Amino acid sequence: MNKYYNDFELWCKECVTITDKLSGQQIPFTLNAPQRRVLKTMEQQRLSGKPIRLIMLKARQWGGSTLVQTYMAWMQLVRHTGWNSLICAHVKDASANIRGMYSRLLRQYPSELKEGNTKEWSFVPFEKSINISHIPARDCQVAIASAQSPDGVRGGNYSMAHLSEVAFWGDDDWQTAEKIVRTVSGSIALEPETLIVMESTANGEGNFFHGEWKRAVAGKSDKTPIFVPWHEIEIYSRHVSNNERDKLIASFDDYERNLFLHHNVSLEHLAWYHDKRKEYTSHYQMMAEYPSTAEEAFASSGTSIFSTDQITALKETSEKFKLKDFSPSLVTLIPADKLSEHSRHTICLSSIIDDKIIIGKTIRSEASLKEILNKAFELCRRHSAPLLPIGYTPEGCGNSRWIMRQADKHSISLTFNSDEDSIAGITDSNITEMLNVFFDLIDNKQIIICDPADIESLRTARYHKSATLNCCDKALLIAGIVSADYLAKRLNDNTLTPTDFL
Repeated sequence: MNKYYNDFELWCKECVTITDKLSGQQIPFTLNAPQRRVLKTMEQQRLSGKPIRLIMLKARQWGGSTLVQTYMAWMQLVRHTGWNSLICAHVKDASANIRGMYSRLLRQYPSELKEGNTKEWSFVPFEKSINISHIPARDCQVAIASAQSPDGVRGGNYSMAHLSEVAFWGDDDWQTAEKIVRTVSGSIALEPETLIVMESTANGEGNFFHGEWKRAVAGKSDKTPIFVPWHEIEIYSRHVSNNERDKLIASFDDYERNLFLHHNVSLEHLAWYHDKRKEYTSHYQMMAEYPSTAEEAFASSGTSIFSTDQITALKETSEKFKLKDFSPSLVTLIPADKLSEHSRHTICLSSIIDDKIIIGKTIRSEASLKEILNKAFELCRRHSAPLLPIGYTPEGCGNSRWIMRQADKHSISLTFNSDEDSIAGITDSNITEMLNVFFDLIDNKQIIICDPADIESLRTARYHKSATLNCCDKALLIAGIVSADYLAKRLNDNTLTPTDFL
């Protein structure tokens, strides 16, 4: 029997070469500690006869993608024939780069292992396709695709898929990213030794990858979660002399001391971390690049919309305000429109009390739009409050016009003239000014958010690609900001017009 058939690590060491990151030289692929940990998880699943399924939150420079791609190559070159694979990244060039690892592996593969015609142990186009390569000697294909054009993978017969940088798929649109992953994963059977690895660096909270990570951590997913913190990576350490030891430990702040005392992080790793932090203007930036925990990785990526001081001030102001009785003077409705994890509709109830804007209650529902609209109408009638419907899409319209017609039919007052064009159409560009109003309200201690969980949700709000907004509950973020903007104009006794609003 082939000695490599059940020994991936030996096969890597004796048959695979990689480029050393420090010297640039070709060296045998000897697995590092994080790679061995990931391999152990994959091998446990394989040896138990289960499909191999992982979701991997990546940090820098430990070779996660290299490991996955090499493991897939081992499956095709050693264990199976006719075992097709797919590489899908956020952009096509990234997919091609991952396949490039495989191309180099084939070029440098030991000739004594190439049974039959050695020329058939290389990539050739499959039926003239530029996206599908074929290895004739093993009768297997390696296809590449991108999240920008995923339909090309439909109908493929795949046994393995490497899904790379999933957090950046769909430009932060949860449902688009989910559809792409479903398209890719749907072509792979639930059979032993089939493989799906979903990996990415963090891109903030509230997107599809973050949601899938949370599902996996909670044990509700088919995938095993794996995170590699910076201090498991060998290159992030330096020598500490005996003379330096005590002085270094004394210089640690609470964060570093906690890693040292309670998380078994070595002094050599912490010495590197302590020095590296000096390159960054804030520890927050350091944590974004070199996270110690998965939570830190998600929370630190992207550009925070609200500063820590703003969140603290908002929390303190809200806790001090004693709300005895709350009757909303505004009912804001924002249909799901791909904004949330479960396509939930959101109703935000708000009012003005004692010269303060109160975000009193938020209602989220996965019911039909018609059912949630009837709930909003009921609240409007009960409290004699107008309805503020929001359409949040790239075009800024969504379902709002249909909602306005329904409101007219049921004699529900609207905040605007329902005949006005583009009414209540919110986009990332025209919400920027409303954010500035929201910041002023926080600074002036004029906004109260009654639910502490809603304040915590604002803590996760980030600017991402193309300055788009993202949050664990993006609908809540937008509903709160737009409601506050509307009430702020009333608070200042300004006459509100659609032009002012937009």
